[in-house]
Amino acid sequence: MNAKYYIRTNGRANAWPIFLGSEHPFYSKANPDDLSNASFSIIKSDTENFSSKTVRWEVLVDAGNNTVSYLIRNENIIPDTVVLTHAHMDHSLGVEWISQSYYYKYNKKRKYPLYATKPCWEFVKQSYPHLDNIIDFKELKPGISTKIDEVDNLRVTPFPVFHGSAAFGASMLVFEILDNQIHSKIIFTGDMLCPLLREKDYKYINESDVIYVDCNNRFSYPGSNHGSLITTVPGGKSESKFLTEWKKGIFLSHLIAPHLERNYDIDKNSYFDEFLSENPDLLKIPFSIIDLVKKTNISKVNLVHYSGYEDRKFYNQDVVDEKELENFANEIALSLKLSGIFSVPQVGDVHIVG
Repeated sequence: MNAKYYIRTNGRANAWPIFLGSEHPFYSKANPDDLSNASFSIIKSDTENFSSKTVRWEVLVDAGNNTVSYLIRNENIIPDTVVLTHAHMDHSLGVEWISQSYYYKYNKKRKYPLYATKPCWEFVKQSYPHLDNIIDFKELKPGISTKIDEVDNLRVTPFPVFHGSAAFGASMLVFEILDNQIHSKIIFTGDMLCPLLREKDYKYINESDVIYVDCNNRFSYPGSNHGSLITTVPGGKSESKFLTEWKKGIFLSHLIAPHLERNYDIDKNSYFDEFLSENPDLLKIPFSIIDLVKKTNISKVNLVHYSGYEDRKFYNQDVVDEKELENFANEIALSLKLSGIFSVPQVGDVHIVG
């Protein structure tokens, strides 16, 4: 039987999908899985009904609240490795549980492999110092493809993003599945206000199979350090005053600062040298999902990490449910003649690759 490749949504929520004592139209408080932080699995399996007998390998992308619980209640196997977009708790909390499971399974003789940028890993170690003894850290460098050693036919390339000054090494992860039948690219942005890409990087991710993208709000509020669908004001064409004013007080050096390290590394520093030389100002940087899709022509756009609180607080706009969010995004895409289809995945949804 020929195995196929799948992307499963293990969680789709932001850090605090429902505040205690409140309600949220997007998330169901009666469904614990719907309160899971954004997490995904890339799976090679003989069938779409995953089990310990059918799954050949699983690579986990981020592991926040409820990720491990979800894995246990489904195929209940330890992912072959985990790859982190960044180290904030709602993306890394489950790493401790997973790595300890692996470490004890192999009688404390094998360390668990984890892929991340070095600034990301250093932040993880500050949060969980004991993990340094049980994790085999494998460094990802910006713009450089790295083979995932633990599985076949998979490599990942990280690209820096800005998610605030305390999101050290935060990266968009572009996975490539490469075998004789399939050459597919899958993108996970993690949390981001904007990507920090060079011109050749846009070409590299052009027409990727699918993107799972941070859609914290419909309208731009850069103070959240998260993504929005559009940069314009509700019902108008002018740029949000919040974004306009924020850009006036920001330099490119601020956007790249969370990625810089004390020691010089030619691979890392050359990436940011190229980025700065191609972006003398902020004009080329996409500050919305729509603008990113315009530049990359990605046909399948999955919106995750929705909150909507800034829309209500700063624009007096409703916090919407998932269908309203999908409809809003697709209406804009249609008006701009974009080819991309926008969707909101459910927890447990499976995207078949290829």
